[in-house]
Amino acid sequence: PDNRYPIVVLNINVDPRLVDVNVHPTKMDIKFSKFEELCTLISNMITDVLHKKTLIPHIEQNLNDIKEDTKPNYEEITLDLNRTVEDKVKESENPYSKIEEVLTINDDYIVKKEEKDNEIDYISKVVENKKERLPEMYPVGLVHGTYIICQNEQGMYLIDEHAAKERCNYEKFMYMMGHPTKESIGLLFPITIELSNSDFLIVKHNLDLLKSLNFDIEENGINSILVKAHPTWIPKGIEEETIRKVIETIIHHEKDFSITKFNESIATLMSCKKAIKANTNITLEEMEQLISDLRACDNPFNCPHGRPTIVYYSKYDIEKMFKRTGF
Repeated sequence: PDNRYPIVVLNINVDPRLVDVNVHPTKMDIKFSKFEELCTLISNMITDVLHKKTLIPHIEQNLNDIKEDTKPNYEEITLDLNRTVEDKVKESENPYSKIEEVLTINDDYIVKKEEKDNEIDYISKVVENKKERLPEMYPVGLVHGTYIICQNEQGMYLIDEHAAKERCNYEKFMYMMGHPTKESIGLLFPITIELSNSDFLIVKHNLDLLKSLNFDIEENGINSILVKAHPTWIPKGIEEETIRKVIETIIHHEKDFSITKFNESIATLMSCKKAIKANTNITLEEMEQLISDLRACDNPFNCPHGRPTIVYYSKYDIEKMFKRTGF
């Protein structure tokens, strides 16, 4: 087991009347009369506990020649990291207030004002349900254009800017896909997609599904489809790639299509494509905004692929590394 990650212990009280211990002579097996209800109970309890935990991996330094119970032999300095009034006002702003306004006609598509409604709804949802599960931290620099260095009185934090932005994007797209508007974005230059004969037949049989997702798609000759419009949750710049992924997902999961799994798959793709790339230098203001957005997430600790967004070094761990503790 990796001791950097928190261990969560659950105490579950099960009604004895629901347990049959007489199904095995040596009591090696037991039977639950309401197994599905038990699974739901355990799942809900795990979800509730994890939503209350700060799940930041703690990076500890094991130095054998340093005593664990010693204290620093130098004067403690209290960091004056209080927010200014300006900072507090800025932090209270909507985390996605910088979503670009696209209200004009450009070379790719026509955009209407109504198409931003679900983004505005998402902003309201984030502000109302904001769960500050991350401790207050203050960015002070960037390593290799990839890792944001933050600090507070407890220690130091490293944030992977790509993973953090992925998480923020993922939760935004999942909300937008789960609360779609009836509007769609009409393409000035429709996208033509060539398919194999078998794939074309699958797409043809699922045109109603695609239309229910606010795609305007029609047949375009032999084994070809023409995409004239797409839903508003597809971001600018990755339209064709996302549309092709949508078609591919429907083809591969025609028999066991699930809207939940579909949303997760497409949201994960879009969140990665629209995230900050590694080796990209961002300003201190952009770091502050990213941390504020991450703090507003339901799960700020992992990207959609499961990688950590942030790791923690305690102040004492850092002191041990530099042998600044007393002997």
